[in-house]
Amino acid sequence: MKVVCIVQARISSTRFPGKVLKEICGKTVLEHDVDRLRRIKNVDEIVIATTTLEKDNVIVKECEKLKVKCFRGSEDDVLSRYYYASKENSADVVVRVTSDCPLIDSEVTESIIQCYMENREKYDYVSNTIDRTYPRGLDTEVFSFCALEKAFNESTSQRDREHVTPYIWDNDNIFNIFQYKNKIDYSDLRWTLDTEEDFKLISIIYEQFEDRDYFGMNEIVKFLEKNPEVKEINKYIEQKKVDDSLFLIPAGEGHCDLIYEWVNEDEVRKNSFNNSEIPYEEHVNWYFKKLKDPDCFIYLLADSNKNIGIVRVEKKGNENVVSYSISKQFRGKGYGYKILEKLQDKLMKENKNIILTAYVKKENIYSVKIFEKLHYNLVENDDYNMKFEKNLSR
Repeated sequence: MKVVCIVQARISSTRFPGKVLKEICGKTVLEHDVDRLRRIKNVDEIVIATTTLEKDNVIVKECEKLKVKCFRGSEDDVLSRYYYASKENSADVVVRVTSDCPLIDSEVTESIIQCYMENREKYDYVSNTIDRTYPRGLDTEVFSFCALEKAFNESTSQRDREHVTPYIWDNDNIFNIFQYKNKIDYSDLRWTLDTEEDFKLISIIYEQFEDRDYFGMNEIVKFLEKNPEVKEINKYIEQKKVDDSLFLIPAGEGHCDLIYEWVNEDEVRKNSFNNSEIPYEEHVNWYFKKLKDPDCFIYLLADSNKNIGIVRVEKKGNENVVSYSISKQFRGKGYGYKILEKLQDKLMKENKNIILTAYVKKENIYSVKIFEKLHYNLVENDDYNMKFEKNLSR
């Protein structure tokens, strides 16, 4: 019975572009992942499953460097990527992990595989990912090739095709599911890599144990208990939900050029108080200054495949000024409302009881209607401009 561990990986990331090839203590994130997986005794083969896109050629080169097998398949239909990778490598049992988990615990994953192997007549799927008790970033799913094949043949929704296993764990009347749990609930800990805050936390952890050949979950937990300020670094990062197609992500250094394209679109400049095109060097200087400014928060609205727009909250004097922009190809589809609504929800969840202020050109009827729909109050109105406010503490 052949056990194949398949690691999905691609260079694109809406939250943190190029994350799998970022370096931590002299090794790429993917290399750390592979090193840890190679310690697992009950895995027969490791396969990196990337896409057929040209930009993912760098993943293939990294696999060649690491001497690990690489499979290429669909970008969006990740379920098919897993199915064909499993079939090509004659997998009887599939272990699913992702490339953004450089702290994955070899012993935990090995134990989950062992649980499945000892009960494979009884269970089709074993994981620690549904009813969580392990830190996020130690995610392991183990299932039979037969279960994967059934999901591949029968699932039709974009959600099921993109996220690989929902069809299995949604249908417990068809599949026998077992949740592998830890004795202590560590589900509040976040060790996966989606944002720059995650990268900072994971880098600090690796630096702490740099002289160690290996360290696992228990050592990391003890370190964080002694250094609670490290745990706080990514405390407010929201995990993307399988069923939530839109989410806010903190803007990072890798988004600079994308935002430059957006802010210089004709419609954006027309509705801005400064209509002139922004020179690239000026934008770069401004952008990196704002990223470091504690009184400025910049977020992107995204789904699992693309970035849609940008929203910014900046303290100016006594005001917290909010502004937003939606990429040209997504305008007129309700995303302006969504990005402001999600910003509002995020700030309220973080107990930021502030008054948001928005300045809008009177001719920008679309934005005026959005702020009105979100129950912003019109506090000033002249021949050209309108000023809206909303108190989030109410």
